[in-house]
Amino acid sequence: MEAAQVCKNLDKINGRRILLNTEESWKLNKIRDAFARIIRTSDPGNFTVFLEKHYDDLKSHINMRDDNSLTLLHHAVCMCEVSVIETLVVELGANVNIQDKDGLTALHMVVKHVLTPVETSTLFDLLEDDTDEDNDDGDDGDTSFVEKGDHKIDGEEEETVYQWAARVAHQQKMHQYTIDRTTVHHELIHFLISKGANLNMTDNNGNTPLHYAASRNNVIAARQLIAENAKIECKDNEGLTPLMTAAEKNNITMMKVLLEAGADYTAEDVFGNNVLHHCRSREGCQTIELVCSLMLAKEEPNFLSLVNWTNQDNDTPLHQAARNNATHVITYLLNLNVCDPTVPNYMGDTCLHLIARGHSVEMVPMLISHGADINAKGNNEESPLFVAVRFREFEMVNELIKKGANVNLINAYSMTPLMVACEIGDAKIATVLLNNSATLKCADETCQTALMHAIKGNHLEVVQCLLGFDSDGYLLNSRDTSEDTPMHHAARIGSKDIVQSLFNAGEVGNKKNDRLQIPLHVAAMNGHVK
Repeated sequence: MEAAQVCKNLDKINGRRILLNTEESWKLNKIRDAFARIIRTSDPGNFTVFLEKHYDDLKSHINMRDDNSLTLLHHAVCMCEVSVIETLVVELGANVNIQDKDGLTALHMVVKHVLTPVETSTLFDLLEDDTDEDNDDGDDGDTSFVEKGDHKIDGEEEETVYQWAARVAHQQKMHQYTIDRTTVHHELIHFLISKGANLNMTDNNGNTPLHYAASRNNVIAARQLIAENAKIECKDNEGLTPLMTAAEKNNITMMKVLLEAGADYTAEDVFGNNVLHHCRSREGCQTIELVCSLMLAKEEPNFLSLVNWTNQDNDTPLHQAARNNATHVITYLLNLNVCDPTVPNYMGDTCLHLIARGHSVEMVPMLISHGADINAKGNNEESPLFVAVRFREFEMVNELIKKGANVNLINAYSMTPLMVACEIGDAKIATVLLNNSATLKCADETCQTALMHAIKGNHLEVVQCLLGFDSDGYLLNSRDTSEDTPMHHAARIGSKDIVQSLFNAGEVGNKKNDRLQIPLHVAAMNGHVK
């Protein structure tokens, strides 16, 4: 009986403890949220008062996360409140490596924010005293040479790409690197690293702070990270290095910084792409010119292989540039005279197939002049003209025909470009093909003609166009493998306008198919009784 009473009392005590812990947690959350709001509003007066009032609670729970898994340090970094950051880290002992729900540390967030000159100057003033204290504690003294702002490489703005490449190639041959490791380029990054921040920590996508610097073109941050010995060849979950990331974003200056620091241009991502595959900006060819110029200046023995490197889909950099409609990159690669535009990928597409999807009509003559086959067939036996028709690229269709594309090629399903145009209902392209000798006397593997494809799609304008070219009645009298006539197909879809067009062209409408059905039977069977 006493034992039972003891257990009952223990239950009450445990319940009370849980209640107290819940109340305490609620109180701490309230304090934290209030402090976070003060940080977010950049109110130094309230910050100091609140800190003094709740100092013990804040210090003992400085690394508590809010509902978004952000700590107070994350909030301070988002606002770039350098004095607050210093207080949180130095006085309250904030963990500089704690991650939010996306895996971002304070260092990731700092790198995402590009400091303005005013912020940089303010940061320098606030951290100068702390730097002196660190040096007194046995630091190597590198921070005594602190510079405000970016560190410019002499002549960087004036030199051409080829001069830059020659200079960097010479420096790397002599094992000289342009990143000054004795200069602090970004004071806040240096401060966080000096307080234990892991400069190679990855977020949930495998991105390090250097990846973020490369993506945001934060050159000052990148130089500081490299000076602090960040891994230049770190890869994210898709195998992208910072150099590849910078190339994707067309960040030229960032690419220079990384290449000058020895970034590996031969690295591959998980899909087998090298950095040249990622140089596919539509804005210009500076990224790929930068890498290729450096390779040539260094007399890279694998230059030819790297420029024609194939990924897991057998795409070369030329394929990728064509797919992205990066005309400047295509022009640059072709003018190197080492890229073969006839190479197909695993889908059977050549560069010309990919170009035919877009609006880069001016690329057609250039590709042909460099050996591209205008009638090359892909895996479905389709030429670039088929692709242009499917993508409704009228100007591209005209250009390909002008350059000698065969308008009567058949694909793996015995369809011609005209049949494809009729199937998708593009009367404008169908007319161009017909005006350039596209044959009407052709049927696919089920013996369906261009007219039947147009009728099945309920494309009245195309039907009328075809009938206008059908001078001998071939289309009107054609039958498919089921002995269906064009009128049967029109009756099946219930199009009165198409039926009338066929009657106007001379169709009598009483022919039977292999099931002994006349068009009227077919119309009734499909509910088109009117």
